[in-house]
Amino acid sequence: MDLRYFNQTGWTAIFSGTETEIGRMVRVEAWDPATGTALVVDPKRGAMRPVTDYEDFSHLEKADQVVAAVPGGGWRAHWKDEGPGKTPLTGCVNLTADLGC
Repeated sequence: MDLRYFNQTGWTAIFSGTETEIGRMVRVEAWDPATGTALVVDPKRGAMRPVTDYEDFSHLEKADQVVAAVPGGGWRAHWKDEGPGKTPLTGCVNLTADLGC
């Protein structure tokens, strides 16, 4: 699995390249609230820029979207009233093969 195909917005901007810059894929970081244009980070300016500001912008492609991260083993959950007689209960949450609770 290549994590460059995952990002928060679920979109990647494709640039075809110019005489001085090679073609590239750049994560879409946000959307301009006024125009709806995809925004990418411009590392040279240190700011977000609309993809349409780049002469070699080609198109957007759908990427896989990260919606959550699950912690590994060894985590515990605490319920205030799930134990015997509505008492507190703390239990081990094993989400991986590591049974380290």
